Order: sequence, then C-alpha cells, then structure tokens
Amino acid sequence: MFDELALTVMEEAARAGLSVPRDLSVIGFDNVVASAYAPPGLTTFDASIRQCAREIADMLLTVIAERPATPLTRLIRPTLVPRASHGPAPQTRS
Repeated sequence: MFDELALTVMEEAARAGLSVPRDLSVIGFDNVVASAYAPPGLTTFDASIRQCAREIADMLLTVIAERPATPLTRLIRPTLVPRASHGPAPQTRS
C-alpha cells in the first residue's frame, strides 16, 4: 500500500488499541519523507520514482527517434527501507 495509506493504517491501529509492530505489521511503498518520522518509523519500499521517470522519458525519446521493432523494457527494482513498523507474526495461544 502507498505510504500515506500505510500511515493512516498505523494511526487507526493505534486508535483501536493495537500496537505496531507487536500486533500488526505495516509496510508501505514509495518512501515519502513522513514515513521516516512516523511513530514507529514506517518500513517501506523506495521505488526510485525520479529514476523511473527519467528512464521512461529516455525510452519515449528512443521510440520516437528510432521506432524500434520490439517494445523497450527496463526493470528498476524497489529497495526495502527497513524501519520499525514490521515484526514477526504474533504468537497464537493453543
């Protein structure tokens, strides 16, 4: 889920009396600045949005100039930014 949504989930969990990460792990995606300052810090993935935009623009210029016969593809892997909002699954009582 996007970081803004993940931050809202953490706020609502706190209101419901749940502890993040003891009761609930939350992991976001896109590494917005606020995710580092949330209590606890939000574990997230950094998708390198600016790098992706540059790659897309470069690919578009290549398609316009060269008209390649096959589609252009690039893979940019997101990077995990571990903080404090994730943990092991809670132990169940038998």
